[in-house]
This record gives sequence, C-alpha cells and structure tokens, in this order.
Amino acid sequence: MDFASLMKSQIAASDVSAKDSGKKYLKRSEIEAQRQQAYAREQEEAERARVERLDKKRKRDDDEAARNAAREEKRRRLAEESKLRQ
Repeated sequence: MDFASLMKSQIAASDVSAKDSGKKYLKRSEIEAQRQQAYAREQEEAERARVERLDKKRKRDDDEAARNAAREEKRRRLAEESKLRQ
C-alpha cells in the first residue's frame, strides 16, 4: 500500500468517529448529565463489588465455623473415648 491509500483510510476512519460524536460542542447541562451517569455507574459497580466481597467473606466465615465445629466435635468424641478406656 502506498502512503496516499494509507492516509485515505486514516481520514475515513477519523471522519466516522467525528460523525459518531454528533455535535462539536456540548452544553454544560449535557456534560453534567454525562458526569452524573458515569458517577452512578461507578457507584453501582462499587456497590456490586462490595456485596460480592461480603458474600465471599460470609462464605469463608461459614466454612471456618463448620470446620471449627467439626474439630470441636472430634476433640470431644476423642476425650470421651479416652475416658472410657481408663
């Protein structure tokens, strides 16, 4: 490919992106609305991540409690068996 064809393809690509934006200038209210939408999206993602972390922590705590209960039950059972042998 020569330089001219590369430049044409680059110009065509940039024209498409310029047409997608629609307007050259934005009102302050539009910018503020976009900012608020982005903020709301970020807050939702942060909340979703927080809930996910809490769920994982709760699951780990439940698993640990179950292991501790099993360990205590085994300890109690072994203590009873040792008393019966004596």
